[in-house]
Amino acid sequence: MITTKEFDIDTEEKLELAKLYEALYYNPDTGNFSSKLHAGVRMRCIIANNGYIYVCYGGKKYAAHRLAWFYYHGRWPKEEVDHVNGNPSDNRIKNLREATREQNTHNQRLRKNNTSGIRCVSKNRANGKWKVQIWRFGQRFQLGEYADKSEAARVANEFLRKTDEEFFCDVRAKHELPDDQIALLATIKRSKDLGFKPRLLPENRVWVSHMLNAWGRWAYSGMSEKSQVSPIARFMESVSGRGAITSDGIVAIMESLHNRGYHGEDLIKKMAQIIANLKHSSSPACTDEEGMFMDRIILECLGNKTVLTRVAINYYVYGHATETIAQYIQRITRGSLTMPQARDRVRWCISLIEARVYHAAMKEIDEAEFTKFAA
Repeated sequence: MITTKEFDIDTEEKLELAKLYEALYYNPDTGNFSSKLHAGVRMRCIIANNGYIYVCYGGKKYAAHRLAWFYYHGRWPKEEVDHVNGNPSDNRIKNLREATREQNTHNQRLRKNNTSGIRCVSKNRANGKWKVQIWRFGQRFQLGEYADKSEAARVANEFLRKTDEEFFCDVRAKHELPDDQIALLATIKRSKDLGFKPRLLPENRVWVSHMLNAWGRWAYSGMSEKSQVSPIARFMESVSGRGAITSDGIVAIMESLHNRGYHGEDLIKKMAQIIANLKHSSSPACTDEEGMFMDRIILECLGNKTVLTRVAINYYVYGHATETIAQYIQRITRGSLTMPQARDRVRWCISLIEARVYHAAMKEIDEAEFTKFAA
């Protein structure tokens, strides 16, 4: 860890970065930045939809992973910084390593537009076989075609282990952000840190709130069946404890379920079901067509497994109240936020979700109407 010694940078940058170093504290075990001027207070950060975190100080924005490297080693990385486990939100020093641009691209997960479910493997539509094709060292390697997709994956992995060495990543590995990514809300200080929020009139809010609640009821009912066609339902099914947030405000229900023999995971699931039923009891159900439309709109404008998507699922689908989500945030961030601060961040998320979903839905509806009229 560096001290206040001379930084390995140009002279004109020394004063600016010396002030930055004196103002911030980096915890290499957690990857978080906090203020040296106000003990225990996390620095204001911006959370990008792709999971990368940016630290804001003195009117400038710094990539947290590069800043972490500078703080720990006393110099900026020569080229790029690679996240070993593929999670761009995890800025613990043991998860960071220097890399060239080429090495960084080696340690990558499946892209959203991948259709085969395996990197470097595609289907030959002419014969139905799986073709292995890999670009390395500036040239393309054709490694054959295979009837079995798992065999194609094995061949690709065997080749990449030799070429990529320590930067090898399994061709089937997916880009998974942490389930507790909602904890990143503790790193922001203003609602605008979550991103741009379009203007929303009161009457617009009534419409979108109605649609989101109807979608929430649709998404929760028959979740196992919907997971076959709904990416959000698949994500919810994969989260431990279904809602992953237990309500601190319904202790009586918890005690009643416990007395009836519910324990551990079964207790959390049953509680989630009761909370969701209470939330959806006054909400009308939407059709499958409307539900899938909202599913797609939410993923497009909020992102896949982002903080906003997590809040939307817990608020609209699982029926957790603002207070409950705020309590959960406070618990998983070990009290780094007060309850009023945690509530504010949940409300900021809900307000932003409504605004983005409304404008995205209206844009698609208007385009559909125009196409229909033109035809």
